[in-house]
Amino acid sequence: MVSNGKTPLASFLAQHKTQLEGTGVPQIYWPTLLNKLERQQFDAGKAFSILQVEYEEGEREGGDPDFVVETTMNLTLEEPEHIYLVDHAWTFQAATARQQLVNTPGLSSRMAELMDIEDDAEVVEEVLKERWRLAQTYSLGGATAEERQPVWYVMDEFGSRIPHSSTPSCRLVPFLWSGDGLAYSLLFPIEPMDAGSRVTRDFIEGLERGRGQEIRKALLLPWIHSDLKEHGSAQVEPGKEFFLAARTMETLPDPNPVTRVSDTSRGSVDPITPQSKTNSLLPPDALVCF
Repeated sequence: MVSNGKTPLASFLAQHKTQLEGTGVPQIYWPTLLNKLERQQFDAGKAFSILQVEYEEGEREGGDPDFVVETTMNLTLEEPEHIYLVDHAWTFQAATARQQLVNTPGLSSRMAELMDIEDDAEVVEEVLKERWRLAQTYSLGGATAEERQPVWYVMDEFGSRIPHSSTPSCRLVPFLWSGDGLAYSLLFPIEPMDAGSRVTRDFIEGLERGRGQEIRKALLLPWIHSDLKEHGSAQVEPGKEFFLAARTMETLPDPNPVTRVSDTSRGSVDPITPQSKTNSLLPPDALVCF
């Protein structure tokens, strides 16, 4: 079908190409992604299975997951169908989270099950405390700081149970579709995977920005315990140079400027000072920023 001289894919890319490129979604998946979005096709169950892990006493180590996800078929990087939609079970901003948990039927119970906490009278408080282990975030472009506030989300039971790895087999990235104004997550492999392979993702992909392994350990603390006591907890304040680095120095107007104008009646040029022409200059102490 062609609308306004454009195919559906061309129209889709006109609105979403920058987003797709920015999140690193390979071009081979773009037509399939559009098709699945239009059909609301959540077909990850055809390619993956979720398995609960049972540990013997003393066998489990820090960071070991409660669930693992495995492929049920071979996944290659040459097949365009291997991109999968993951739904978001809860979308919130920090100021509205409590209200949503209290007022949305079934939400607190669903989150409690995902977070493996008891669904009792204190469930809302416990969910608010534990949500950061599962919450991901994105920001919308906007003209004001309020419009650019981060939007937090918790993926559904499938997406939330894909475990972490520093050498992941897949990527899982947020995507906002203009077709319905909703956000989804997109799962796709980054290496060929045989049936029975573990599906993993990097929980802090890109966040450390090459700042080293110690920063990476700190960012992973919600999921993997690390002893960072040797680094201390004292806050080291940057020097004055840090704050001045991006500053544009401002200047005050000259308190005693002299302006010359022509007096055509006498054919001469007279000096004019702030005292003789009070409306011609700003007061000496006025500061004007542009």
